Order: sequence, then C-alpha cells, then structure tokens
Amino acid sequence: MQFPSRARRQPYIGCLNAFAQSHQATTLQMLSDDILLLIISFVEVRDVLIMRQTSKRLFTLSKLRWVWHNAIKRHILDRGLPIPAGGTDLKMLSAEQLEARAVHAAKFHDNWCSANPTARHTLSFSADQYLPEETLESHKSTVSHIAFLPGCSGQFLVTVVGRIITCWEVPFDGSGAYRIADYVSPLQVEQLVINEDSEAEGTLAYLTGSPAQNDPAVVVALSLDKFHGQFLEISRLRSVRGMAYPLHTMHGSYVVLGNAPTIWYYQGPIEAVSLHSSHPLAQIGEIRAVKIVNRYMVVVRENCMQFIYAPVWRGRRTAWSGQPQLLFQLSPTAIEAIIIHRNAGTEQEDMNDWPSTPVTVLLRCREDGIEMIVQFDLLPGSNKFAQSSAEEASLPSSLLPFARCRRVNAIPVPPSCRKLHASSSGKGFCIQTRHINSRQSSYPARCLLGFHVTARSVVAPMSSEGTGKGEQPKATYLGNDVQYSEKPFYSRRCDMSEIIQRKYAIVSTAFEDTAGRIAIGDRHGQVEVLDFA
Repeated sequence: MQFPSRARRQPYIGCLNAFAQSHQATTLQMLSDDILLLIISFVEVRDVLIMRQTSKRLFTLSKLRWVWHNAIKRHILDRGLPIPAGGTDLKMLSAEQLEARAVHAAKFHDNWCSANPTARHTLSFSADQYLPEETLESHKSTVSHIAFLPGCSGQFLVTVVGRIITCWEVPFDGSGAYRIADYVSPLQVEQLVINEDSEAEGTLAYLTGSPAQNDPAVVVALSLDKFHGQFLEISRLRSVRGMAYPLHTMHGSYVVLGNAPTIWYYQGPIEAVSLHSSHPLAQIGEIRAVKIVNRYMVVVRENCMQFIYAPVWRGRRTAWSGQPQLLFQLSPTAIEAIIIHRNAGTEQEDMNDWPSTPVTVLLRCREDGIEMIVQFDLLPGSNKFAQSSAEEASLPSSLLPFARCRRVNAIPVPPSCRKLHASSSGKGFCIQTRHINSRQSSYPARCLLGFHVTARSVVAPMSSEGTGKGEQPKATYLGNDVQYSEKPFYSRRCDMSEIIQRKYAIVSTAFEDTAGRIAIGDRHGQVEVLDFA
C-alpha cells in the first residue's frame, strides 16, 4: 500500500507593518520634573511620604522646599488648620522644618477625623505638691485647673493644685515632665484663664478670695519668666465677688469677668469698665461663654446671645458709649455653651468687622426632659441666602445687621454629658459616662468623645465679566456641619459612687489643637497627656 508523501509545511511569516510606530508605556518616571512637581502638589501629605519610597527620583523631588511650602499652604492653611510652631515666618524655614510641620499637622487632622481616633503616645506624671504649712488633713491633691500656654506648641502646661500654680514643660520625645515655675497664692485658687492671644505668651489670670458672698474677690494677672523660672505679678484687681466672678476669657491686654460683664484692662492705663445692658434678657441671664470674634465680643447667656464691641480693636480701646444693642433670644435655656470660630489664616480676614466664614455656637440644654446639644450658626450678613427648601424655611432665624443667627439641629446626649471643649480649628470633645464592653466584663467609664466642624459651602457661578480676568469663584457658606465621633478616644473606669454623687475622678481637661495634645487632671494629683499626632 502506497501512502502519499507528506509535504513539509512552510513556516508562517506574519504581515509586518514596517511603517508602524512603536508605543511605549507611559510611567511617572518618563515625565519631566515640573510635571511631577505639579502632580505632587495635588496629593495629600501622607501620599507624598509614600511616593518618595518608590524611587530615588521621587525621593529627591519630595525633599525640595517648594513641595512642603506648597503642602502647608494647600493642605494646612487652606483647611483652616493651625501650623505647629507657627510663630516663625514660613519664608525663614528650611525644607526639613516645613516638612516636619506639615506632617505633624496632617497626622493629627487625619487621626482626629478618622472613625476611631487613637492617642499615639501617653505620658503621666504627678502634679501634687505639699506646702510646708500644710497638714495631711488640710492638703488637697486635686488638679482643679489645667491649661496649655498658647504659642508654645503644647509643650508648656499649667496646673493648679490647691494654692499652687505650676508651669510644666512636656517635650514631645516623651522624656517626662519638668517643673519650670511655681506660684503660691495666699488663698485657694478658684478659677484660672490663659491669655488666648499667642503674642502675649505666658500670661494668665486667676481668681481667689473668701467664698463668702460679701467678701471681696481678688483677680491677679501673672506673666511667666522662663529664663528665671518664676511667675511675675503684672497687676491685680480687688472687687466685690458679684463683679469679678466668674472669669470668662483673657485676650491681649484685658480680662472679661463678671456677669455684667466687666472689662478689666490690666496693662497700660489700668481700669475696669462694667457693661450693664438695658435689655431685660441680658440682665437676668447668666453668662455661659464669651468669645472675641474680630471686632465683636459674642456673649452667650442662658437665655440669649448678646453681641458687644470687642474691648480692643485694631490697637485702640473701644468707646463704650456707642455699644450696639444686638440680642438673639435662645430657647431652651442653655446650661453650657462653646463658641467655635475657625481661623481663616489670613490677616485680611482678621481685620474685617465680622468673618466671612460661619461661626458655630453649641449649647448643652434640656428640652422636654431630654438633654441635647443644640447647634446655632452665625452666618455672614453680606451674603444673601435663599430659603428654597422646606427644611430651611422651618428653622427659626433672625437677621441681624452683620450676621444671621439660625438654629441648625439638636443632638440628644446623656445627662452625664459635661465640659464641652473646642479649638480654633473646629475640633473639640465632650465628656460622657458610658458602658465599656471588654472581653470579660462590662463597666461604666468616663469617656472623651471628639467632634470636628467642617464648613458647608457652594461655589457661586462666575459672571462673564469675571471669567476673563482670571478671578477665582467665591464660595458662599451655608453653615457648618458638626460631625460627632461614635467611639470614645479615651475612657477611665469609674465606680457607682462617682456616678451617684457626680464627683468623677476626671476633674479638669485641656486641649491644644496646634500640637494635637489633650491633658487630663484628676482628683489624685495625676496628669495624663495624650498625643494624637
């Protein structure tokens, strides 16, 4: 049988286009340096740190001073966040110094605004100290007041234990707490306020005197001398208790105190001016909070919000004869209040009579037997807002000459909610009693729960005339959104006697948003410092 011979298959030759251009994959390494720098300017700070680990070229570019100067402007200042150790001009800082400030501020902001904020480092020390004339029975170790000194990046802490006012230096390396200066008051220190002006570094005022109603009270202004390690007395005011109690705020060269309120200028021509209002609501309502907002001083009473000219504006004292009579009635009655004014970070904004960003007032009050935190927004009066939705139309509002007051919402809170704190960056916290579930048991604890404020704005459309000039569209602020954290970032176990008597171990707290630090003082003389950056 004969088989046909198999023909050998010829190899296949594909059709090749000799004129086709070869295309290579485009990567970041093929881009020029100016384009890479433009890309880096838009990414977050944490992404810049990740990108530098991918190649030597990106590592070199991420070390440039322009990168971190732009990161501070875009991701820190534009968001209204404070710059750690920001007293120095940014033009005088090196690339390493700018990077350290940007990374520190970004880490704290990302940690605080996360679903589960956590303290990175914790430091504890004892602030208790015995005086030679004290006995064991008369000694009190409670840290009644605690505060950070503004302008010191959270490294200087002031505590009050009995009659002793102490300044501590707490470095970020966790090496410990170092006693800088002590001041012993003749009588028990009842109240303490720190100067909110960062330029008036290391100044404070305290209230002391006999607790009797008819006995006079003494307010003393102190200044910290870091070089010699001592407190220096600047001035003192002796007045009746009704005029001097309580201390509200200290700003620049004056202290706001009393229920009138009273303005005490402790520097320059020393004088005390009582601002008695003729309105009946302001006469009967006790003051819950005072805040200096540009030209105005916002006074939150238990039944109304009062707007007064600031004691000092543009370096000049205010003439009290022409005070504005601006009131906004509150319902229900406020038990506690805080005023949140987010810093815009520009000098032009600080020189305006009223800021162009909303100011938020949080009130802790009781309505129909339910404890709640009510949010009010003070909106800029120059902008026009249209009430298009039925929700905005149902909210009570009052149009003032410079701002519009509006009730936004009410959040129920447990009756144990106390001590509202807030910073200029919009971050804050409150203290509540909650049940903490562990693996083996469930127990009550005093918990610190955080919140942060973000601006709610829309960009107005540009006109045909403005688009040709290269102008940026202006944002219209509709208010602020307060976002509360569901999980506490700190808890301390408490027994039933503390809950029944409402005398908890945590007595005093302080918040420093520039460095991301919280200080906690208790009844046993212990101070705990939490670092979130």
